[in-house]
Amino acid sequence: MKPNTHTVLHDPHGFFGADLPLDRAPYERLVAAVLSWTDPTTLTSHDFEQIALQLTGHARAVATDVRRHGDPRRARLHRR
Repeated sequence: MKPNTHTVLHDPHGFFGADLPLDRAPYERLVAAVLSWTDPTTLTSHDFEQIALQLTGHARAVATDVRRHGDPRRARLHRR
């Protein structure tokens, strides 16, 4: 049996990682690569799934960041 290497975090207010800057450059390069494809048949279905997961995860992080900046109540909670 493998030891558990995962940690579950309970972060209902979204404080964990709130102060971490988003590194957008890798995702911008990934989007540019996807948009410039001329022959997507060179990728497997697993490649497409991984790309979708990467972009979805970053989009959620950006959306959370935007919400936090746009909601003064959340900004006050974050400062505590």
